[in-house]
Amino acid sequence: MKEKELSERSYHSSPGAVKDFMEGLVWKDMLIELNGSIEQIRDGLEMAKDFESVLRLQECLDTIRGVIEMPSVILEDMKIQNDRRKGAARGEQEIIKQEKDYE
Repeated sequence: MKEKELSERSYHSSPGAVKDFMEGLVWKDMLIELNGSIEQIRDGLEMAKDFESVLRLQECLDTIRGVIEMPSVILEDMKIQNDRRKGAARGEQEIIKQEKDYE
């Protein structure tokens, strides 16, 4: 996804909650299953008999890899949004300061 698309998203959790999730046992169990699926798909790629099967399996791999990366992407997007908010707040403070200087 493009940075602009991500930065316009609204999240229900906090960065701390996402970090806790990533360090938690549920996510670790999910990673075991997802990585197992990747291994099965790789085996399927080795035995694929036609191009359509290869494409379908590659799409599955891309999807699983996207799921594996999703918590990190969300956390990074939260950081970008926070940095932008801080920058906007600094910009607003600068405008207020300049307006006061002109008074």
